[in-house]
Amino acid sequence: MKRSAPFISLFFILLIVALVLAAALEARQDEATPTPWLPPELTPDPGHPAQTPGWWDRMPTAIPISSPTPRN
Repeated sequence: MKRSAPFISLFFILLIVALVLAAALEARQDEATPTPWLPPELTPDPGHPAQTPGWWDRMPTAIPISSPTPRN
């Protein structure tokens, strides 16, 4: 166990260094190609169906509840 401890700690140190370098590289690439900000679309999308009345405009039918039977 004592022999493998330096190798285990070296592995985790190298892993942390690799993760930090990968994050820095990705942040640098994102910085190099900025994407322009686009405002949200305010016009309705023609791909979506129009707002038409449907089943949600009608009241649901009442559930018939029988009167409770008297207990003797």
